[in-house]
Amino acid sequence: MDKKVVMAVVDEDGMGVELVEIPVDAAVSAAGRLARAGESDAALALLPADSRDARVILARAQVETGRGYSTGAPGARAGLLRAHAAVARAEDPVLAWDVGLLQVRADLHNALFTPGTRLGSDEGRDSATVKQLREAIDHLRSNPPDEGRRAWADFILGTVFDNLYGVRDVAPALYRSALAPALAAGDDYLVYEVLRHLGDHSHDRGEMDAAREQWEASAFHAARSGSALAVLNQLILLAQLARERGDEAGARPLGSEVGRWAEGLGATRLHSQAAAFTAGADPTRDDG
Repeated sequence: MDKKVVMAVVDEDGMGVELVEIPVDAAVSAAGRLARAGESDAALALLPADSRDARVILARAQVETGRGYSTGAPGARAGLLRAHAAVARAEDPVLAWDVGLLQVRADLHNALFTPGTRLGSDEGRDSATVKQLREAIDHLRSNPPDEGRRAWADFILGTVFDNLYGVRDVAPALYRSALAPALAAGDDYLVYEVLRHLGDHSHDRGEMDAAREQWEASAFHAARSGSALAVLNQLILLAQLARERGDEAGARPLGSEVGRWAEGLGATRLHSQAAAFTAGADPTRDDG
């Protein structure tokens, strides 16, 4: 694989061109941070579309898939197929695991929002599709390159039990098993996800103080991860807690502000959720 990404930098007047070399790992890391900040186009600009380096191709697929989640933008499937082919050529077990995780996350997202289904139930779901997804997750859990990646597989399995099987009493143990290695790995985005889901369970049990602590900590790690969208996801849940405490005067403006930010980021699903919240809907009743 290549050691560096070569990029062409054009002067403001469009007259001069300079070639700049950036280490591949640095370009991939920077692109990931930009994507989480909602700057998907800038992230992709760091990752040449004509690169044959499997790390670059996988990183492009990760950016495109993430953009598809939040904005509904098309094109993620083609990038994912290209990433599978590039990783297969590279014969790198860590990249193979990572592209497997990306595929699982894409398949889970599709399953969560399959027409005719609802979160927290297996009603209307294709049992063969869910079984195939479960097998793919079990494979990832059986051979992770490190404990941080195992934590991702545990977390994803928890979301499957929560949302596709509707067996919610199983999921919290998986989330808890993911938390310590996620913290140890410094993976703030995964910590955000884990605490978000643990808070959801605390909320369902009526443990409002625990839910608030977990959701506030989740928002902190979301911010540390650089994801504005993740922070907004948590703020709408904290707004719901404010409403449940009787603080409607605090809850509605916060919900409106989340909607404004979501619209600015092009996060169509969250924007709709915030609009529904300000109209009285409960976001915890449709939370994956």
